[in-house]
Amino acid sequence: MMQKLLEPEARRVLERWRIPLSQKFAKKDFEVAAAIMAMEQAGVAKPERMDVPSAVHDLALQWGDHHHMRDQSWKTVTNSAIVFVGVVGLEVAEFNPSGDVRAQVPAIVLVVGYAALIILSTFGLLVTAHHRQRQAEKFQIIMRYEIALGLWNIFGDILRERRKAFYLDTGAFIIACHWMLIALATLLLARWLPGTEMLLAPALDGLGGP
Repeated sequence: MMQKLLEPEARRVLERWRIPLSQKFAKKDFEVAAAIMAMEQAGVAKPERMDVPSAVHDLALQWGDHHHMRDQSWKTVTNSAIVFVGVVGLEVAEFNPSGDVRAQVPAIVLVVGYAALIILSTFGLLVTAHHRQRQAEKFQIIMRYEIALGLWNIFGDILRERRKAFYLDTGAFIIACHWMLIALATLLLARWLPGTEMLLAPALDGLGGP
């Protein structure tokens, strides 16, 4: 609906709901206008038809779901980081300061450890991506509640602030961390696989290996 909505029509919708207008119409203004129109079409946006206590309670639940998903996303990357530190610690124990290999930790243990880390981080990445999608849905629900409860009439000029040119949300940062762990674990795993010594020698010269 937002793509089909023209600025004059969007402005009329915002004026009808007495939401402060910005000087330069931004993407957020179209999103708000589209949300209002969807609510009006559903017939649930009128204040007299709204159970305000229930709406406020559900709004709090939506924010709680958002915070819960964010915390779970953080746990995926922290757990992967712990595994990474543990496996790298085992590999460090393989070498003494002179670089000679010690027969302390079997190579298969490191191979399995790095492979498990890659799998764990991949699942963590997928979980975080799913959470980002669900959080976007939650923010749409939250915005509609805020509009219906009249919060946009008071705080519209603040809530509609455009994002900065460079914007990195928490979910994107966590996904980047997972990709970094996957890349590092793949590189370190390759060192312990047969036939990779010559291929990786220029990049890993001096780090030791099997």
